[in-house]
Amino acid sequence: MKRTWLAIAGLVWWTGGALAQETNKLTPQEVAQGWVLLWDGESLFGWESHGGAEWTIAGGALVGDSAQGGWLGTTTPFADFELVAEFRTAADGNSGLFLRSDREGAPHQTGYELQVFDAQPAGYNTGSLVGYAKAAEATIVAGQWNRFQVTAQGDRFVVVYNGKKVLDARDGSHPVGVIGLQYNQGKKIEFRNLKLRPLGLRPIFNGKDLSGWAKVERPGGTKVPPEWSVKDGAIHVEKGPGQLETEGAWDDFVLQLEIRTNAQGPTHHP
Repeated sequence: MKRTWLAIAGLVWWTGGALAQETNKLTPQEVAQGWVLLWDGESLFGWESHGGAEWTIAGGALVGDSAQGGWLGTTTPFADFELVAEFRTAADGNSGLFLRSDREGAPHQTGYELQVFDAQPAGYNTGSLVGYAKAAEATIVAGQWNRFQVTAQGDRFVVVYNGKKVLDARDGSHPVGVIGLQYNQGKKIEFRNLKLRPLGLRPIFNGKDLSGWAKVERPGGTKVPPEWSVKDGAIHVEKGPGQLETEGAWDDFVLQLEIRTNAQGPTHHP
């Protein structure tokens, strides 16, 4: 008889705590809190290049340093989120992070540009949302890793830069869009530890019973039906093959779960 154990961990709210400093990785605690890695540290999976800029990967960082400018954007849009990003550039660096931008068009117009530049002519310097809200005094620490922590929830934006809150503003012009990284020609920029936690998550499994889940019978049935239960806070299934589905339906979502199963060997059906 083949037995299989299935464990589904519900999505939870994050209430605080420091983020781990290990480069381009999530700790088990971050995973449980609902964080996702926007960049895997090894490839451009989940990202697409806009413009002529060439992006390379070196020393655990995404590097913009080519003959042409441009930007790199996620292929997935986000609405409400908490974002962490680290960057390194020179004192005269000129870059930015795009928030809630469209995949087409000028990202600083279709969404927000979080500034990385200490001498913007209109005063929208580092930490500002260009054209929308000016940050308190914040400067680039040249040649070292600087850290943004951004909370975008509804029309409110809170920006913490190198541990100091520099902006708390409201604007509802752009409710959803992709995350982007800007490279301006001749202004080398590096990014790493790009992490995002979607806000508004809720668990789909209560850890106690199968409320909100429905057993689905396979066409033709099976000689040995599956047995679904909850054991030690996990959804447990054994005996025959089967299917369990949520009673609710979703369109756009982030799903996070943990699975534990028996060793995979030859399968024999009665």
